[in-house]
Amino acid sequence: MTDEAATLLERVVAQDAALLELYRITVVESGDGTCTLQATPRPELINSAGVTHGSLAFTLADTAAAYAMASRDLPAVTINAAISYTGPAKQDETLTAHAEIKTAGRRLAAVQAEVMSADRVVAHGTFQFSILNPPPL
Repeated sequence: MTDEAATLLERVVAQDAALLELYRITVVESGDGTCTLQATPRPELINSAGVTHGSLAFTLADTAAAYAMASRDLPAVTINAAISYTGPAKQDETLTAHAEIKTAGRRLAAVQAEVMSADRVVAHGTFQFSILNPPPL
């Protein structure tokens, strides 16, 4: 990760402070085009079935994907997301999302993310990003 990318990622994380606090998200690690986040569900995110609402898994995956972009000094916004839920996350289980850039051009990028709960995949998805201010040729 370049110094500029570290600076971009630090700026993005700082600007997201309220969101990260709301969802209890912490950055575990980030690298060149990757990011891992964790979150422990708030009681308000446990649904009537006693499992964590899928919005937490989605938010974790999307945020990890955005931070993976920032780790490569690519300011970007999500323009499309496809996520599949493969099982429940119980209320007392911490969720871990790992995202990795798979392709990045001048204007678009695709990032894959996986969300784990207690060593089980509970969601996975692909996020397409529009790269802001693309670098010159």
